[in-house]
Amino acid sequence: MPKIKYEGGIDMPGTYRKRGKDSYLLEVCIGADFKGTANRYSKTVHCSSDREAEKELSRFFVQCESGSISKASTITVGALCDLFFEEYAKLNLKKSSQLSLKTSIKVAIKPYFQDKKASNLRRLDIQQWINELYKGRADNVDLPRRSPKTIRNYYSALRTILQFGVTFDIIPQNPCRDIVLPKKDHKEANYYDKSEVSMLIDCLENTQNNDLKFKVAIYIALFGGLRKGEILGLNWEDVNWDKNEIKIRRTRMIDRGHGVYEDTPKTDKSNRTVSLPVEVINLLQQLKLQQSKERIRLGTKWEESPAILKGELGLPMYPQVLQRWFTRFLEENNLRNIGLHGLRHTHTSMLAYLQKDKLQISKRLGHSQLSTTLNIYTHLFEETDQSIAADLSAEFIKKKA
Repeated sequence: MPKIKYEGGIDMPGTYRKRGKDSYLLEVCIGADFKGTANRYSKTVHCSSDREAEKELSRFFVQCESGSISKASTITVGALCDLFFEEYAKLNLKKSSQLSLKTSIKVAIKPYFQDKKASNLRRLDIQQWINELYKGRADNVDLPRRSPKTIRNYYSALRTILQFGVTFDIIPQNPCRDIVLPKKDHKEANYYDKSEVSMLIDCLENTQNNDLKFKVAIYIALFGGLRKGEILGLNWEDVNWDKNEIKIRRTRMIDRGHGVYEDTPKTDKSNRTVSLPVEVINLLQQLKLQQSKERIRLGTKWEESPAILKGELGLPMYPQVLQRWFTRFLEENNLRNIGLHGLRHTHTSMLAYLQKDKLQISKRLGHSQLSTTLNIYTHLFEETDQSIAADLSAEFIKKKA
C-alpha cells in the first residue's frame, strides 16, 4: 500500500491498494473526531496503472480536505441515540423531556433500528416504521397499536436525534422529511358541567380532616387550573397571603425507580401568578396549621420540606398518591371520573361560562400561546359565542319586539 508524496515532498496521509484487474481502493486519513478516532475516507476507482491510481489518490485527498467529500459514518442508529443522549439531551433538556426521549428510544426506535447504519436510513424506512407502529404489526408479529399522538412523539424524537447527527457531520442528511403521519385524534377535553362541579364541592366538604391536603389539592386544580405537577410543586413560600395569590415556579414529578424530582414549569409562560378565591386561601391556612401540629407530634420522625403537599412524614407527596386518592374519592361518591387533568379542563369551562377574555384565560392556564388554548378548548368558546348570540337576541331584538 504505497504512501505517496504531496507537492514539495510532504507525505500525504493516503494510500491506494489494488483489489482487482483494474480496481483500486483509495484511503485517506484527515484529522480525528472528538473521541480521537481518525477520520477515514475511502473510495474505489478503476485505473490502468499504479501511476494513474496515485493521481486519483491526489485528487481524492484534495476533495476530502476541502470538505467536498462526506465521510461515510459507520455509526448505528442505536449508537447515535446513545451519543445524542449523552452529549446533548442530558446537558440541554429538562428532566421530563429526557424521560420522554428515553421512552421513545427504548420502546420504538431501538427495537426497529438498533443495528442499522444511521447513514443508510432512508425515507421509506421511516415511513414503513410509522405504518407498522400505527398498524401494530412488524414482521408478522402483533405489537401494541400506538395512538397517533404517541407515534408523532416517537417520530419527533427520531427526527431530533438524526438532525443532531447531521449538525455534527456524523451523517450526511436527515431522512425524516415529507413523512405521512397518522391524523391527530381530535378528542374534546373531558370536564364537569356546572351541576357536577356543585356535586364535587359538596362531596369535598364532607371529607375527613386527615384528608385536608387532598381537598386543598383538588380545590387548587378546580379554581386555579394548575397542572398536577404544578400543584405538587407548590411551596409555602409561593403563597401571597395578602393578595390571595400563588406563584407557579416549579413542578414535582416522578422518575420511576428514582423517586420525586423537581423541574421547571412546562413553558416560560407557565411561570405565572394565579389568584385564588379566598375560600381556597383559608383552606391553605388550615393545612399549614395542621402540618405545624403534625411536626410537633412526630418530632424527629418529621422530615421537613418546603412543599405544600406533603407525605405522612413531611417529604413532598408522591404524584401517584394524589391520583389514587382522587380516583377512590370519585368512586366512593359516584362521581364521573374525568381524571385530575380534567379539573384543569373544568376550570377552563368555568371561565368560558363566565365569558372571560380568551387571552386572559390562556395566560392563567400558562399556555405558551393563545392558539394552544383555542385549539384545545374550541368547543367551549363556541358554546360561549352561542350564549352571547342568545343574549344579544334577548336584549336587543326580542325586547324591542
